[in-house]
Amino acid sequence: MATILQHLPGFVDGTPEQATFDTLEELLALPFVAEWRAHAQPWGNAFYRYSLSQDVAGAFLMAEFDKGAEWYVIGTLTDAVDGRLTSLPRWEEPPESPDD
Repeated sequence: MATILQHLPGFVDGTPEQATFDTLEELLALPFVAEWRAHAQPWGNAFYRYSLSQDVAGAFLMAEFDKGAEWYVIGTLTDAVDGRLTSLPRWEEPPESPDD
């Protein structure tokens, strides 16, 4: 069984949710995960996909919008690379645009 701990940015009050799951389908059905797909961002960018980010800090479930140009961390994952989430695309930070 794997676990996800919801990421809440510092400007959000509240306690992060934590949930366990056995399959990718169970993970994506969790309410605090599924809500990312359920609506476009207020400024109009459509949900693009869920993806998996892995680095030295750990593994993270991501929500991507605007074909990956905009992204958010949904939560921190444990045991994420044990085969359950291999079908998720790998998130890679987009290259900086010349305007940045």
